[in-house]
Amino acid sequence: MAVHYGGSRDPSATLYSLSFSEAFDTQTTNMTALFTEMGKAGGAANNIAPNTIDGTMLTNDDAFYLYGGLVPLTNSSSAPGADDYLGYERFQWGPYRASWTPGFIEQHLNSGVTRYTTNGAGVSVPSENLGFYFSGMRGTNWDAIEATDASANILAKTLIIANISIMRDEILHNNTLPSNVPGRANAELLWMPVSTSGLLVAIGGVIYPEVIWPGGLSVDQQAESRKVGPAFMQTVPVYDIANERWYMQNTSGDIPTQLTAFCSVLATAPDNSSFNIYIYGGYDGLNADDEPFDDVYILSLPSFIWIRAYSGDVKHGRSGHKCVKVYPDQIFVLGGQYLNTTNCVEGGIIQVFNLNTLAFQNKYDPKAWSEYRVPDVVTAKIGGDSNGGATVVAPSSWANDSLSSLFKSKYTKTITTWYPYNSSTSSPTPTLSILRTSSTLPEWVPPVLGVVVGLVIISIILLCSFYYRRRLCLRRQSTATDSTTLIGGTNKWILYWMHGTPHWSRKTSLTNTLTTFRDSETVMIPQRESPNPLACEAAGEMLHEMQAGPIPIELPTSYNMNSSSHSSPTTPSSFSNFVSPLMTPSPFSTTLSSLNSITKSSRPSHLRNRSSTDHSSMISPLDSPDDIGRRQSGGVGGLGRIASEDATNDLGNETYMYDEKKRMELE
Repeated sequence: MAVHYGGSRDPSATLYSLSFSEAFDTQTTNMTALFTEMGKAGGAANNIAPNTIDGTMLTNDDAFYLYGGLVPLTNSSSAPGADDYLGYERFQWGPYRASWTPGFIEQHLNSGVTRYTTNGAGVSVPSENLGFYFSGMRGTNWDAIEATDASANILAKTLIIANISIMRDEILHNNTLPSNVPGRANAELLWMPVSTSGLLVAIGGVIYPEVIWPGGLSVDQQAESRKVGPAFMQTVPVYDIANERWYMQNTSGDIPTQLTAFCSVLATAPDNSSFNIYIYGGYDGLNADDEPFDDVYILSLPSFIWIRAYSGDVKHGRSGHKCVKVYPDQIFVLGGQYLNTTNCVEGGIIQVFNLNTLAFQNKYDPKAWSEYRVPDVVTAKIGGDSNGGATVVAPSSWANDSLSSLFKSKYTKTITTWYPYNSSTSSPTPTLSILRTSSTLPEWVPPVLGVVVGLVIISIILLCSFYYRRRLCLRRQSTATDSTTLIGGTNKWILYWMHGTPHWSRKTSLTNTLTTFRDSETVMIPQRESPNPLACEAAGEMLHEMQAGPIPIELPTSYNMNSSSHSSPTTPSSFSNFVSPLMTPSPFSTTLSSLNSITKSSRPSHLRNRSSTDHSSMISPLDSPDDIGRRQSGGVGGLGRIASEDATNDLGNETYMYDEKKRMELE
């Protein structure tokens, strides 16, 4: 992806991105639609993100920074500070930052460096996390410079080095050029992978860029520019980054004429035997009406031989453009102008040039590419073939033997490549705020995170299991309690019974408690409930040896016994010897018929559910086997009668009776 910022015809100071995954045809595709606009710092130009002309971008693989350039001032914005510059972080690098997000960030230069410089030559070296800005123009005392007042009228004889290896802690150095390296404007600066940290090569440029002066260059300026300018193509400065040393090396071959505002890319032979610098377009920089070139030249190193590789039509030429190598064999020529800003460039704002075939092509397809092959016109000068094998590996004479040794030293650091690109038929994504798919986390984070997540999941499973078991336990307890009928009862029935409190207000199911006899007569037969085997130990229902009876019965006393006798209906023979199935037969058992009547004491106020009709006796599940043996049956009608053999004991002789029909109605 390429990013373009600002320009003389872009007052909005907009950033544009171009996807290399999008196929197009320069003759039929709407080229403008290929660019995606990136809003920045509030959108419109301002003193944080002004429109900048002839600045540069210093980048690594994760971010870029806008440095230098002329600012066309308006009434709505003021000049940025001398130490202010804007950056865009697409990815993060270095120590992990948990709260980081992609976006623009305003930064400040360290002391000794100012942003008030323009028309320099910039290059970035991602493998070294370094950026360079070579020479250019400045103000009288490095003061603020503007685009329309010719305030940037002095050559800046400096090399700005930006160290961007530490995120948000960029360090810029201002190194003065040695006296044998002349300053210039609108040159090209390239980096090549040679020696420890690589070499920089500066090509072309002029001492008086006519774009600085609104009224154009004077006669004297033009004359001096013609005198000095051609030398910038004949002798090129070479900078050893590791040793911080400059060399001036002469070139030979088809040396171009004075040239400025052109573009350049580097293509390396497969065997590294030659490093070929391609330059395209540009003009002489003397007059705005001078036609730009449509030529391609190649400077092959280490032979330092110029080769004219392509000659086109001046009507197709351009200046002020940029070249981007999208594949080893192809470059994009982006933007530029023909003569001046009022003329559109021929062929559109994007042109595709093939480095292998040395020809412009109308179509670009991200799936159609190949590795770089050294063109025949180059091998004819330096020897070898398309795969390399150059035999001319030195100029006619070295300016310094130390420079010769640098080309013999191999660059060993990894250079990241981003191709091939996935083909896309849709419009480019209108944003750059996308995190890199490759991980930027420290190596220890994923395993630790995995362990933590695993422990959390295990803890959740255990808690859920515990909660489920607890709910199941409570549900079983609740089920056992709710299922307790009037016959089975619980410990609460015992309390009601002991206090003599009727419990008919409690809605209780009598299911499985009624046994039908002939003549539609019923009797309540207590059903023994087995203890719930699922009840929780020490947490479930209470278990009792003595089961509660179906009807709460107050023990007979001298105060609750009826003094009158009551006769009972004749008990059916089938029921005359009935004994509760819950009770074990006793040798002391007697028939229920022997207990036909009971006298009770006169305390009517203590009687409950009293009826004037005859009652059938009923065996209580609270009776012991001895008590059952001493009971006799009465009738088996809808009324029951309870008699106690201990009528004369201290509890008294009271018949405790209930109106069975009334109880059923209440339920």
